[in-house]
Amino acid sequence: MLNDKGNFSQRGHLQRPDHADMRYKCRTYAQLLQHIKVFACCLGAETGN
Repeated sequence: MLNDKGNFSQRGHLQRPDHADMRYKCRTYAQLLQHIKVFACCLGAETGN
């Protein structure tokens, strides 16, 4: 997210963030984390750990 250079002007001042874009990125990231947790639980159950 910090690598998005579109959020910075040429002087280095922050512009107003696009809240819809931020919300979409956060939702996508949260869903990805949830899938990783479920997958890790499934792997742990299969190996008997």
